[in-house]
Amino acid sequence: MRMRLAVVICLMIAQTAAFPALHISSQPPGIKDKIYNCTYPDTGLSLNVTGSVVDCGSVAGKKKTFLTKNIKIQQDVQVSLADAHPEALYAAFLLNPLSEKLGSVVSPILHTAAGNIPGSSLAKGEVSPSHVIAAFHPPNPPVPWVGFQYIYLVFLQPSEQLIDWDDVAKLGRTKFPIEKVASQKNLTLVASNYFSAEWQPLR
Repeated sequence: MRMRLAVVICLMIAQTAAFPALHISSQPPGIKDKIYNCTYPDTGLSLNVTGSVVDCGSVAGKKKTFLTKNIKIQQDVQVSLADAHPEALYAAFLLNPLSEKLGSVVSPILHTAAGNIPGSSLAKGEVSPSHVIAAFHPPNPPVPWVGFQYIYLVFLQPSEQLIDWDDVAKLGRTKFPIEKVASQKNLTLVASNYFSAEWQPLR
């Protein structure tokens, strides 16, 4: 009996050691592309949605789905990166990679993006002194009562030199090629976080 108990304890310890980051890293529901893997709080990308601090789709340890009627302007969805290098420049993209059949037609959808964000500003949650690539477009899920994932990706730009983002702004919002853009602009993904939102028709 004691031998069996010892084996069980050893297996539990081994499992814990093999998966040390499960509590700080998760794939958004229904989303398969690894670029969207949530890394908060490991990388410190704080996401605030309508006054609530979101941790990989959860608020205070519980999964939460926000209502789109409460998310209308940029200030309703804010991010900050406490560990951002003050002298570095960053780019931030808010995307909705659909997991439904509609996804193959329009996914991912770009909801807002900014580049040339000073690290000193991003650390304080300020992105205004930056190049706006796409103005904020509120979440607008195509299906009612279903939670869709809205994922913030923050990239480190390759140098302190400003990047010309005009070509990226011309790409539009649907089927936004985030991985291609990251490759062409030599961006390094440093942090991500996401929230879930749904809309409810008026009754």
